[in-house]
Amino acid sequence: PTAEDEQAVHRRGIRRHVGLGREVMEPVTDIRQVSVNRVTIGVIISTAILAGSISWSSSRLVSRLDAVETSVEAIQEAMDRQPYARVEDVAEDIDELWLEVGTLGERLEELTDSVSFLLLLEDRGLPDRPAE
Repeated sequence: PTAEDEQAVHRRGIRRHVGLGREVMEPVTDIRQVSVNRVTIGVIISTAILAGSISWSSSRLVSRLDAVETSVEAIQEAMDRQPYARVEDVAEDIDELWLEVGTLGERLEELTDSVSFLLLLEDRGLPDRPAE
């Protein structure tokens, strides 16, 4: 192996020994023997910073949502539900009134038919009641 190969192997953190026609690799025992590419370190640091900022932003958002939830619960507890109950009662009363209006409309149609029939009888001069 050349000196450049030895340096490359040294950077990777593994020492090579050539013996008896085969290479033997030994793990690094000293931290100073390990070297890491600067681009790799930059990527690792950038990823860590990005993950940290995402975690920070999400924790702030969760905190704000908790505050909103607490406010909504306080408003619901303080809210007077009596007007809502009145609105439901009024809605039921309106439904009943519409039913009654429908019934009165039917009766009015029947009455109109009866009056029309009576006017027709009077115009023709027919007796009001059939002969018995």
